[in-house]
Amino acid sequence: MGGARGSHAVGITPRRLLVSRDPHGGVTRQSVIRVDLAAISTIEIGCALALGWFVVRFPQPQGPGSCSVLFNGQGMPHFQAVVRAYRGLGHAEPVGEDAGPVWSRVWEGVPVFLRTELAPLVDESDPPLAVLHTRERWKSEKRWWRTRPVCTSAASVLIATSRGLLWAASEPRARPDLSSFGVNVTVVRPDRVLDAAIGARGSLPVLRLRAGDRLHPCEMEVPFDGEDVASAEDIVRLTRTWRGQ
Repeated sequence: MGGARGSHAVGITPRRLLVSRDPHGGVTRQSVIRVDLAAISTIEIGCALALGWFVVRFPQPQGPGSCSVLFNGQGMPHFQAVVRAYRGLGHAEPVGEDAGPVWSRVWEGVPVFLRTELAPLVDESDPPLAVLHTRERWKSEKRWWRTRPVCTSAASVLIATSRGLLWAASEPRARPDLSSFGVNVTVVRPDRVLDAAIGARGSLPVLRLRAGDRLHPCEMEVPFDGEDVASAEDIVRLTRTWRGQ
């Protein structure tokens, strides 16, 4: 992931997301990118140690487009506020609180490093409707004369609410005894989900999602634990209601 050098600012209005750039000299001039909220395919927000990132993906006539901002992790609350506003401006009609698990129960099953990045993005008055978990999975792989563990599936969680989807995925660890320092959260509003289907990656079930524009969609493959099949089916049905099917 790359980001332009210089200073950046991100703002949101009821209709647009604004990203300003000031390169502080050189041949590149100051600029402001304006993206209609209705045209945004996905937003990604995440961090690894002291580095944070904010990525907006949207279709362009020539193909998929994106705008990336890298920032000091201390500024994360400001970008999280933009994401909350974006989700709130496009949310569907609220549902009753008995429609899904309460947040306290959801957080109990989410690893702390994922919850830390997810919790600031949700409004707890917007109840979770379905949750998909992915446990970390490893396999042994032989390289030359040595056998070493390889992470085949990093820890992640996908949460569906009336305001759309939040998918938090950790960076795969290089070895079981090492830590994972990066978490990326992908945000999809209800009006930007194109379709969802359950499939498989080998023996691992996955939820395949497409979002944004039909000519240049963003595609995601979310692995999940076998015991969460019913939740995956709930998410597929939910996305159909968002599309009016």
